[in-house]
Amino acid sequence: FPSHDTMRPLGSGIEAVYYVPLAVLEPLDSALVSYAPIVAGAVVRPAQDTLRAWVSVKDFGAVGDGVTDDTAAIQAAYDYVSIRHGILHFPLGNYICSGIDIGNVTDNRACTFSGDACDFLTSYLGDPYTDTFPVSKITLKNGSNRPLFTVVDSFGWHAFENLLLLGNKDNQTTPAYIIHLNDTARYKAGIKLNNVHFQEGSGGGLYIGRHRGSSTLNGVAVRACGTTTSHHGVYVNCYDTYLSDCYLGSSSGYNLYIDNASQVYLYGVNSYHGSEGGVYLGANCNGIYVSGGSFDRNDKCGLYIEKQYEGTWAGSRTVYGG
Repeated sequence: FPSHDTMRPLGSGIEAVYYVPLAVLEPLDSALVSYAPIVAGAVVRPAQDTLRAWVSVKDFGAVGDGVTDDTAAIQAAYDYVSIRHGILHFPLGNYICSGIDIGNVTDNRACTFSGDACDFLTSYLGDPYTDTFPVSKITLKNGSNRPLFTVVDSFGWHAFENLLLLGNKDNQTTPAYIIHLNDTARYKAGIKLNNVHFQEGSGGGLYIGRHRGSSTLNGVAVRACGTTTSHHGVYVNCYDTYLSDCYLGSSSGYNLYIDNASQVYLYGVNSYHGSEGGVYLGANCNGIYVSGGSFDRNDKCGLYIEKQYEGTWAGSRTVYGG
């Protein structure tokens, strides 16, 4: 410690300076430290409570450097969060994953996968492999040959927000959607997507299986998904699905394929450069409503409506201002 002669004079603002070797310091329990948000009327609480309010994949060992295989860490983090119906945070980075199954009807799992950022213009129009824009990205590992996320039976909702999901199709040999909701028994939960971008899925972007419950897609972008004409950007094969302010483009099949579906609502959906077309409505669809949006520069057609034959599941199809 300094001598009395090295202490600052009284009135200088600092009465004394002490030098403590780092080795002397003991680990500090965050439960003993108070945290006060800079908001009028906020309540002071232990820092430990604040730190535990968000569960990060990095808490379970994920690296997010675009090289390390983070599959085990993501699976462990999901297993912890989903039984609590919580939010799983992906800080900025590129997380390599060989694919996981999510949902479990036995213990009614639910989870929100939440990133920090997903800028529209750079992630939709740029190169997802080389651009250095800040984004929370999950990339399917080379040779995984499966969906990045498979949603199995679950009554609990799963949601994704502020994420770029990269299917890495040039390094897969078996086609698969980036997110695949299994065909299942009736009334299992759908999916909720907000500001999520799908790119380069080998078999398509998103498949919503039959008999699923309500699904919502808001601010979703799907680009360059599929490798053959039977692969589509978004495939809706259920009922009660809502799409708003979505941008779908450059799919190898249709950008949006709707079949065996009912109560599907499109508000401001934009579809560009689909190899087979912009939007397909199958014969066994009813209660389809399209409002606003743009179907432009698709290779064969903007909107293809299959004829409904006698005896099929006939119903209304309304296109307004599209």
